[in-house]
Amino acid sequence: MAKLAHNNIYFFLIVIIYSIFIFSYDFTQSRDFDNYTDWYYFTVENDIGSYLAIKDPMFFILSKISHFFSVGVIGVVVFYILVSLWAKLKILSVLNVSASVFILFFVFYFCRFFILLEGTQFRAAVAVPLATLGVIYYLHGCKRSALFLFSVSVFFHLSALVIFLFLILSHIISKSKKSIAMIIYLSMLFFAIFFKFDMSILLSFPFLGDRIADYINGDYEVTALSLFNTYLFFKVILFTIIFSSCSLIYDEKMFVFASMSFFGMLLFVFFREIDSFALRLHELFALFDALLFAYATRAFNQKSRFLYVAVSLPLLAIFLNSSLSVLNINAN
Repeated sequence: MAKLAHNNIYFFLIVIIYSIFIFSYDFTQSRDFDNYTDWYYFTVENDIGSYLAIKDPMFFILSKISHFFSVGVIGVVVFYILVSLWAKLKILSVLNVSASVFILFFVFYFCRFFILLEGTQFRAAVAVPLATLGVIYYLHGCKRSALFLFSVSVFFHLSALVIFLFLILSHIISKSKKSIAMIIYLSMLFFAIFFKFDMSILLSFPFLGDRIADYINGDYEVTALSLFNTYLFFKVILFTIIFSSCSLIYDEKMFVFASMSFFGMLLFVFFREIDSFALRLHELFALFDALLFAYATRAFNQKSRFLYVAVSLPLLAIFLNSSLSVLNINAN
């Protein structure tokens, strides 16, 4: 971290925060912990030909290793969180970010996604940063490293494929004129708003069909999400800042970051009739949201940057309160 060489305190602070979280958080109260426990015991009792070994190969392998060392499902979860931390720090290292971007990135992530991912969705917590790191390497021309990271992320969570597919689409669109790209994106958004997607179409897809069948058949409670929410409002403002700044939007790397964040919002809008599905898809692009929030400061002069951060504080407080509500749900 060249630009962070004189700010190692920030690096160690993040490590300390994660360490405190690992030693103090009661993972057994997590909303999904019982599912992980069931998968873990199913894994240690079955051979490599089982369904879980094909669906979640990394969880299968790590469960076997964790069982061998007698550290249980908690050992798997802690390993996931440590890899997640490494991947996020590696992202910022490869991007060679300034101290301010480093701080804003983690402030946003802790307020919006930390409890949700590291505290509940453990597989996504590791797959998302690994796939995002793959995007970063791809943009830096390291295609072999990118392919390796995408492959590993898919072994952790199959949904990481979504990030790879939208990276390809983002890269293609980035080659067109920015005015044409804006028309394409606005057209996609309006289509997603006014046309509801028939989820039953996805039932025939391997793995995915099994995942959404319970929602479509009514076995799980489903709630339609409103388009009038604080986070979408925040993202629209963020996109306005990014796409109105010539210094940012004509930077191919920033354009791809913005595009990936946009696709997260697009999927949220498109699949809003099934809340869990829409939220999970949107969360795949969490780190691009954090990167945009941090890099958006470049669109302002020095004084305006302080105003941007100050105005963002109430929204960050709302996001944090929403994240903490997950703990209350889990406790109940």
